[in-house]
Amino acid sequence: MNRLTVTGIAATLVACQFGVSEAAHAVDISPHRAIYSMVLDHAQTASGIVGADGKMTFAWADACTGWTVEQRYELRLQYAEQDDSLMTVNFVTWESMDGLHYRFNVRKTREGEADEELKGTGDMPQAKHVSTHGTDAGSAKFVKPDGTELPLRDGTLFPTGHTIALIEAAMNGATILSKPVFDGGTVEKPYDV
Repeated sequence: MNRLTVTGIAATLVACQFGVSEAAHAVDISPHRAIYSMVLDHAQTASGIVGADGKMTFAWADACTGWTVEQRYELRLQYAEQDDSLMTVNFVTWESMDGLHYRFNVRKTREGEADEELKGTGDMPQAKHVSTHGTDAGSAKFVKPDGTELPLRDGTLFPTGHTIALIEAAMNGATILSKPVFDGGTVEKPYDV
């Protein structure tokens, strides 16, 4: 596995006040935008990779009824015995303030050509309606690829909810928090983070 060292080169914090979300959290997230530079720290000899560089932009915004996150990755890999490879990933999401509804749109390209596109929604029931008889509480529905549907088990969080849960756990002294997370980046069930 290649290790990329991510170094922040700019972060602009937007100073603004926003209303109280439907779900009461002990954490206030400030909308912000950041740009990170990525460079290869080292690669395994057998990988054939001799260099890598790129950047990631990240914007987190309050959209009144939810959070929007826009991420863009541009990564160029240099190989010893083949041409360089340029990959980009555009990831745009919206998550309701109560953490129950999620929309995602992911576009991946290689050498400027479309490689994969994922688009859809995720929904979890309100806590009082969570199934106590089974392990599947919600669902994720993909528009692209067409018609794919995945069950989301009890306790699944979407990315912003997971970030808030991590911060709250740390504020309460916890050193470990394990939760299933669904982000729509792959056509797979939630993964434990």
